[in-house]
Amino acid sequence: MSRLSRIALAVLPSTIVTAALALPAFKPGRPDQVKTAIFNYLHYRTSVSQQTSSVQQIIVAAQPGYFTPQISKATFGHSVYFQTSHQYPTRGGPATATPWPGELPSTGKGLRPLPFPPAAVWCVLLRSAGQATPDAVFVAQHQDDYTADWIVHEPTAETASELQASLSSVGCDVVVDQ
Repeated sequence: MSRLSRIALAVLPSTIVTAALALPAFKPGRPDQVKTAIFNYLHYRTSVSQQTSSVQQIIVAAQPGYFTPQISKATFGHSVYFQTSHQYPTRGGPATATPWPGELPSTGKGLRPLPFPPAAVWCVLLRSAGQATPDAVFVAQHQDDYTADWIVHEPTAETASELQASLSSVGCDVVVDQ
């Protein structure tokens, strides 16, 4: 047996054991783009409705491939590439769509429809002042061969049980107060 083969036989089992133990423990962190999308959405929502909301919980969806257009009632973003139903205002408007000064969001709607299913989905539970049950939105990374954007989706669910079904369908393990 060659020396290289003996080294490979010595190193390979420990590498496999390490990978087998480490991969299930891996949980993706919240990308900065998700945080920015939530910040922009909450800022826009506050400027339109004069009602403040706070984030209760953020969960990564285990099955983003099950997120369909039927789950989404309205879309929010400042994508220059993908279409959204609501664009954030530009500088000088009633709300600023970015937390960083000097960065200007897009001024028009994107040209392409959102590709489904998204590459990643995050479920965000929100609570507004004086509201008995939380709201939820989905933050989804839509991408095609050319670009990717994070878009906020308000769900079509009208009741807590419908919202729970939507969250469960994409693999967000969260319980909505009934």
